[in-house]
Amino acid sequence: MIEIERAALNLTCCADTAAWTALMNDREDFSHAMGKALLKFIPFVPVLDNLTDAACAFTARYPVVAIDLWASLLVFEHPHTNTSELRNWVLHVLNLTGVAFMPLEPSQVQTLLQACATATSTTRRRHIANRIHAFQATLTEAFQCEPVVADSKSSDVLTYLDNLAMNVGSHATKSLAWAVDFTKRRWATEWKSDPQVVHRIKLLASMHPELFQAMLEHWVGLDIISLRECDLVFRHSIEFEAILGSVTGHPVVLHRLTTSTVYWHTQCANGDACYIQATHPTTTPLIGPFANVWSSPVLLELDIVDTLLVELDVALKHCPLYAFAAVLLSLWNLLAHLNQHYERYASQLAVATRLFFVSTLAPVACKLESEKLFVGVALVVESRWARWPMWTPRLTKRAVDFVSNVLPDCPTNEAKWAADMILKHFIIDSSTLQHVRRSLLPPEVLVILQHRAPVPPLPSMHIADGDTSDDDSFPEA
Repeated sequence: MIEIERAALNLTCCADTAAWTALMNDREDFSHAMGKALLKFIPFVPVLDNLTDAACAFTARYPVVAIDLWASLLVFEHPHTNTSELRNWVLHVLNLTGVAFMPLEPSQVQTLLQACATATSTTRRRHIANRIHAFQATLTEAFQCEPVVADSKSSDVLTYLDNLAMNVGSHATKSLAWAVDFTKRRWATEWKSDPQVVHRIKLLASMHPELFQAMLEHWVGLDIISLRECDLVFRHSIEFEAILGSVTGHPVVLHRLTTSTVYWHTQCANGDACYIQATHPTTTPLIGPFANVWSSPVLLELDIVDTLLVELDVALKHCPLYAFAAVLLSLWNLLAHLNQHYERYASQLAVATRLFFVSTLAPVACKLESEKLFVGVALVVESRWARWPMWTPRLTKRAVDFVSNVLPDCPTNEAKWAADMILKHFIIDSSTLQHVRRSLLPPEVLVILQHRAPVPPLPSMHIADGDTSDDDSFPEA
């Protein structure tokens, strides 16, 4: 097996055909092992055209194994693979070898048809998807089979929508074309009642209205959805769309946040857990570089803020990783708005603060990923969050207790480092840190607390706590 893999590696990476040709001419049948080796290396070959002759020869010599290989490659996906080019090359080999006109077994035909249907529904480049669909139609006609339609799995629909979102720049002016293309996928209508798909469409319609809101309008015109569904099912509230739309419309701030996230990730990787205390400001507190993307010209009603927090909670739970920073930055800007009127929004600030911590740190409530962790660290530390006027002694105690409780249960070293940095920030920077459960603090943090210099309150900061509740835990959203 090792010799076969070495021969396949030399063939795919070095264009050395000697060992591979020897295996092809050997009297012993190595076809299955050779097929597995090709499946392992072909997806990562930079120039696939160099393998065309060898692939055609393999198909002619071992057609049964080759059919399974090409079917597997048609649906192969990997972050480091150019999926569209791979599928285009496989189709080229299938056409060159005349597979559609070979005497295939019914099971082989069905394998190819199902692979073509799946590849057609998940291929981003339309001309390649059309080529695969044409090959599928040729197979169907040649073997007199029933047309095969890809299953309407929510993962396929989500993959399609995410591909549009991550390449929105090239699709922004083609909303009608993509709306029609969506209908050609012939997905069953169950996707309209799938919560994951609905949440994804609502999120993307807020992030990229120029494409996805236009697509929704075209879907109404094409009778895919009703006008009522468009407004009430697939759209967030006007306020939510305004916040998230403002965030995604400021690429400079998002880029700054991405850069900061990478910086803190690097600090963690280097094992640098120190926190440098800057000079405490004595004038009007700054809210940092990330909270000036959106601002409301009027005070938001309390029920509107409550609705926004519910929507942000759902969005943070269901958003894909590429959208997490934008959604969390939306929550951050809402926090900045509430911070300006902290006495009016006391209960909403507690809910929003809990939502921030749960979305970035809590191992049970969210799937911990390093990108999420360090987005949270960047926002908290670089914005000097503990110095905002919103913090009352009780709210500060809730935050410190929450992070202290999470810290021992963090599943990864990165999560522990991120929680430790946020905890140290509050211990060092907070001027409302009065009652802390010292038994929860790690030893090194306890030392910082014992030796920290007094932090003067800001002129606009309130010390009296208006929250008379006996519960020291965060309120649920």
